[in-house]
Amino acid sequence: MKTKNYNILLTCAGGGLSKFNSYYLKKNPNKKIKVIGVDIKKINNSNKFDKFYKVPRPESPLYLPKIKSIVKKEKISLIIPTADEEVIKFSKDKKKFEKKGVKIACETLRNVKIFTDKFKTLKFLKKNKIDNQNFFLVKSLKELKEKFIIFDEFVLKPVIGRGGRGVFIIKKKIKKTLFLNYGREINTDIDKFKKYFLQKITEFPLIITPKLQEPVYDIDFLSFKGNLKKIVMRRRVISEEPNSGHIFCKVPGYIKKKFSKICKKLYLNGLYDSDLMKDKKGIFRIIEINSRPSGSVSTTCAAGVNLLSDLIDLKINKKINLNKKIKRRTVKLY
Repeated sequence: MKTKNYNILLTCAGGGLSKFNSYYLKKNPNKKIKVIGVDIKKINNSNKFDKFYKVPRPESPLYLPKIKSIVKKEKISLIIPTADEEVIKFSKDKKKFEKKGVKIACETLRNVKIFTDKFKTLKFLKKNKIDNQNFFLVKSLKELKEKFIIFDEFVLKPVIGRGGRGVFIIKKKIKKTLFLNYGREINTDIDKFKKYFLQKITEFPLIITPKLQEPVYDIDFLSFKGNLKKIVMRRRVISEEPNSGHIFCKVPGYIKKKFSKICKKLYLNGLYDSDLMKDKKGIFRIIEINSRPSGSVSTTCAAGVNLLSDLIDLKINKKINLNKKIKRRTVKLY
């Protein structure tokens, strides 16, 4: 029997799969869930939420006061931020919210600083012998010119960024320059990169790594008090479009060990997302880790493992069902 209402505030309600997140949050067997959606703009699918509010951008000084007023008015018990800027904001005020009985599904500020900085993430993985990759931090155009000649194919991207924005992928065998992921990612060869793009790069620092092999794999993992509880692996149908569908895979043993060590080292408590690709030897390498649920986590829920419901149970100290198995191998929600 479900107990009294448990009101959840879900950010980025206008995101591509957010309406499905709302649906699967309400599938929790222990609580009667109400989902309050917020976004920086008006959205078309506001009817998928019990209530919807437009809020300022996270960097605005008006953002937290607006969120606090919604929390008070709607008697929110749990906040689930789903954008990196919001995670940073909430991590700074996490203790203040929790003193008032409001739980936040985000990491400590220390861990958020590691996960939101791609250089710090790879440095943490290397230092703790979890994933040893070849990577460099570049702070100027001069350093960039010195470093990219090391690789025949490479990836160049902002140290802090999201949604694949500002990414260059340099390939040897590519006939023409491609602008992917709504123009956020540019694929080209080294000659065109030097001729058309190199001198236009003005924002630093950047991180440069060897090019890995497509496709991209997503990892959803749930941790409680530093212990890995659940881990799901899914291969993107289209690497540059994480909402285009996924094919679920068996998680290799060495990947489980890597993420178990990450959870333990950082004492993680929550639901997280990571992106992986294979190197030339076929070994999975961790590209990034996000201190929030994946924007496409609802595909995992649709496949039979409702991690969003598990996140609620984790936050209310209920035991989660560890026996849930993937029921659908391929999921496309659009």
